[in-house]
Amino acid sequence: MNRTAPPAFRPLFFSPPAAGTGSGKMADTLTAGGKVTARTMYERLAHTHFETDDVCHITIDAERIREAGIAATLVKICPAQVYSQNEAGDLEAEFAACLECGTCRQIAPQNALQWHYPRGGFGVEYRQG
Repeated sequence: MNRTAPPAFRPLFFSPPAAGTGSGKMADTLTAGGKVTARTMYERLAHTHFETDDVCHITIDAERIREAGIAATLVKICPAQVYSQNEAGDLEAEFAACLECGTCRQIAPQNALQWHYPRGGFGVEYRQG
């Protein structure tokens, strides 16, 4: 039995950078006309829609973050650049930009971040990908 999916049904994941280019592109995408195009992650995220809420869905326990010494790591790993450090070195969050990917929850020690999805109708809406 042939288990290889036809090219039109390939999953749309990040493809590795082409040799020597250093630019990570999204995997090829088939258009309605059958043409294959490649888009960067940033080109795809440009179509993402945010419905911002005035209620923050991220709460930071500054003491736990400081004890763990992971503020700089959270700033670096967040793909939406939600986190930043203030002049005192404390972690701050711009929750409205959150892509709701959960990366921060995987890195932060237990109870250092209280994170939940935004209220219904708010948050991120992916439109391509």
